[in-house]
Amino acid sequence: MSKEYRNSIRSRKSIRTAYAELINEKKDSSKITVKEIVDRADISKSTFYCHYNDINDLVAEIQNDVLKNAKEVLDEYIKNPEASIEASLKKSLEVIRKNEQDYRLIASGIYPATFLTQYKEYVIENLFACSKFVTKYQDPAKRHAEISFFACGFIDVICGYLQGYSRLTLDENIELATSFIKDFLSTK
Repeated sequence: MSKEYRNSIRSRKSIRTAYAELINEKKDSSKITVKEIVDRADISKSTFYCHYNDINDLVAEIQNDVLKNAKEVLDEYIKNPEASIEASLKKSLEVIRKNEQDYRLIASGIYPATFLTQYKEYVIENLFACSKFVTKYQDPAKRHAEISFFACGFIDVICGYLQGYSRLTLDENIELATSFIKDFLSTK
């Protein structure tokens, strides 16, 4: 790996860490400036602008990374006939834990509602199309609603944890979700 490439990775990580720290302090991402980010990251403005056009571009990159990770987990569940939804939830836990800073940024960032709506729609449509995700109802409208309750509820509980509203740990939330899903699927 070239030194230039390592420096680029280091700069991006410093920028993202600085942004995360500022979000944690200010709680309002709209009040964060590029100057504050570069001061915190101890880089120049030109380094920031070498990587990002503006703060929205930084947020978009974080959102794309989070969505990519989440899609990989869901795609693995859908494409692998041996994969269980429980195992996929545990894999989700690993991905969230590994990238928790990014997930917290998404949950409290500039456009969390827009991003979460897109993410929920992706999960719902893919589970709806997945024949191995069996639901109580065969009627497409009812099946879609049932999947929506499941997916939106799970995503909202995890977001509550990431935003600091949950009284449970991440492990406890996943354990509860796994238990709920087993009960949910066993009633079919």
